[in-house]
Amino acid sequence: MFETYPLLFGLLAALSWGLYDYWSAKLAKKIGYQRAYFENSFSAAAILLIILLAGNQIVLPTGNSLAIVLFLSIVSFLGSLLVYKSFSIGKVSINSPISTLYMIVAIIGVAIITRSTMPLVKLGLAVATVLSSVLVAFHTLNLKEYKIEKGVIYSALAALCFTFTGTLPAVIKNQVHEPTFALIIIAVTAICVSIMNWKQIAKWSKHMSLIGVVVGLLYLLGWLFYFYGVNSANSVLAVAITGLFPVVPVILSAIRREEILQQHQKLALAAMFISLTAFLLL
Repeated sequence: MFETYPLLFGLLAALSWGLYDYWSAKLAKKIGYQRAYFENSFSAAAILLIILLAGNQIVLPTGNSLAIVLFLSIVSFLGSLLVYKSFSIGKVSINSPISTLYMIVAIIGVAIITRSTMPLVKLGLAVATVLSSVLVAFHTLNLKEYKIEKGVIYSALAALCFTFTGTLPAVIKNQVHEPTFALIIIAVTAICVSIMNWKQIAKWSKHMSLIGVVVGLLYLLGWLFYFYGVNSANSVLAVAITGLFPVVPVILSAIRREEILQQHQKLALAAMFISLTAFLLL
């Protein structure tokens, strides 16, 4: 039977990050992926910093926990940068699900770390999910003129980076202050993207878009809900539910008819979500 808090935090994280992916893709195509990433991360860091300073609630991690948090911050930055790049040139309804393949490794990793049992049938579901994602990535199945969808390489590399952010929080479970953890990750992200674009920062800061701030808030909420879920009674369930967030941008893109998918891609996406859902909830 589902435990209330892991399920709740997982659903809230999935909704937040699903909406974040959808609107991030729109923003990246409109103003460029690096500026969109700057606006989102800067807004999220500023909002959380103000809240924590107002409540005097910043509790910095120490020792090994600090080292892991800093490592996760860098990896998260690289993964998110790759995702934004994929969104700026490709379809969010394809690249968002592919970037989420890290959840399979993360679930297995969290299960090992927390010494939870893992049914063998999950291995078959994991293989089915990966194979389905491969079919989604190809625009055509004609081997003579095969064509990989734009951005897929970037989203696949992002999934590799996110494997660490999905797994390592379980290592320092209950050892860090969740809001401070989120602040460090988001702040490091904002600093890194600022360094990359230091010549543009003054101009970008004067013309922050409202949607950039809103998307930054969604990014922040996703991290907070995810961390609370990982520290709840059932870490594996919380991580599992969070992994379903690509359903949100796929559904929104389909409803608004913003992206055209081939028939085999639609079927592969359906198969991917069915096998991923079964893997996550089994």
